[in-house]
Amino acid sequence: MFLQFYGLNEQPFGVTPDPRFLYMGPAQQEAFSSLVYGIETGRGFMALIASPGLGKTTMLHRLMERLQGSARTAFLFQTFRNPGEFLRGLLIDLEIEPAGQDLGELQRQLGDALIEEARSGKRIVVAIDEAQNLDDQVLEMVRMISNFETPDSKLLQIVLVGQPQLAD
Repeated sequence: MFLQFYGLNEQPFGVTPDPRFLYMGPAQQEAFSSLVYGIETGRGFMALIASPGLGKTTMLHRLMERLQGSARTAFLFQTFRNPGEFLRGLLIDLEIEPAGQDLGELQRQLGDALIEEARSGKRIVVAIDEAQNLDDQVLEMVRMISNFETPDSKLLQIVLVGQPQLAD
């Protein structure tokens, strides 16, 4: 009945965010454009902060679609208990088999992947959804991996997405 009443061909409100149905009003377009600009200019860190239900996750999915072919992406959304778990999750999402449990080795693996991608002309973009839930130690690890850089560019683009508590 809902579909027929509004003349829709398919359900726009599924159980998962579908970027095809993202409403891009002026505020959403500005936020999206700012994220794209930040990534394209190699800013390193970006944040998208908004109240629950305003389409942050859907916008992230749209961003990941836009980056296909030009960047290697990781989309992290689960809560990690410690820095090692975070790094292992990041490597796995980048389709890199983590070499053991040692934090230093995991960081080296990530650094090697970043250098390899930079040499091939691609960026690595990591989107962390629900970032307000990250433990302080994990946030510190996110800050530390943002230090992977060359003298002229950041090797990793990080997008933190979360609710207003993230700003605090």
